[in-house]
Amino acid sequence: MMNSIPEGKMRDDALKRIERLDCGHSDKTLASCDRIAKPPRAVLAWQKKLRLAGVDYPAFARAVATELRNLVCVNDGDAIYILRGITSQHRFVWFAETRREGTALVDFIMSKDCPVSASLTDDDKSRLVTMRLMTIKRDEDEESAPRPTSNKEK
Repeated sequence: MMNSIPEGKMRDDALKRIERLDCGHSDKTLASCDRIAKPPRAVLAWQKKLRLAGVDYPAFARAVATELRNLVCVNDGDAIYILRGITSQHRFVWFAETRREGTALVDFIMSKDCPVSASLTDDDKSRLVTMRLMTIKRDEDEESAPRPTSNKEK
């Protein structure tokens, strides 16, 4: 790499930034290159914080679906615009992330229990049906994906 990047301040700065990744570097806050070595305390503390801050995926999907439902199914003149914003092509991912919750969400939005349903155009309904199918497909893909095995299973 040192030979392929032209000499100068930018190269020197880049090399200095990646220097700490060198296994010979003695930064005690980084995990060792030796896979058997115990991680430093700081690494273990960060791992613990990340585990504690995480939420299981079904809970996340329920929370996203609930928030989307609260945004769209309010008795508000802007609700249809919120729905159209959420269902726009580049925002389909929000519905896809709801997985199983998404099918119930779409069904509810299209029901008489959701005030915005009275304002749905054929195009709105078509996008909702497409999104419903996406959530089903995403859920099926997730179920058929290989699961990582834990050390206990090995």
